[in-house]
Amino acid sequence: MNEIFELKNLGDMLPFGLAYAHPLGSFRPNAHFLDHIVWDTVRVIVEKQDSDEQEVLLLRRSDDCKHSPGLWSLPGGVWEPSVTGVVAAARELYQETGLIGMLMPEFKRCDMPSGTDKIPTRQHVFCALAYFGEPRINGESSDYRWVKLDELPSYDMAFENDLLLNRHFEIQGIAEYMKLRRHVWDFVYFQ
Repeated sequence: MNEIFELKNLGDMLPFGLAYAHPLGSFRPNAHFLDHIVWDTVRVIVEKQDSDEQEVLLLRRSDDCKHSPGLWSLPGGVWEPSVTGVVAAARELYQETGLIGMLMPEFKRCDMPSGTDKIPTRQHVFCALAYFGEPRINGESSDYRWVKLDELPSYDMAFENDLLLNRHFEIQGIAEYMKLRRHVWDFVYFQ
């Protein structure tokens, strides 16, 4: 008897639910499909609204985290396909920091060759202005810092956020984008 492999939707077990069902009933990732899977993630560049200098929020991963303990990262996480990008970014921002920010449309999309667990990631980058309060950290993080843009390269970053910030963007480009968007928002809110 030939073994018949059948695709099953396993929901949360694998990205996009790809696996095969062995005739004896065990489920295993299908290596062929894993070669083509890309994790969609969101990252949020959070600017402090009441600061005279442009500062962005970094979170230090707690030492007991499975992925990248002790390294710094932007708030973010896996983009659940059932929601829009802005909703995913707002959810991750609130879950990881307790901040409610004004999110802008997607700023940049970057394909990263080897993300978490060596599965390629597509990072969808959003920018936000933090209006309400100071961040509170959850179990994923042990510390946070507001960091000036020119100091970002000195931080050891997780999830290839250093590539995202230093190679895929010109830091000045982020600063100019944030300034432009801030003026647009000021115009919208005060007109």
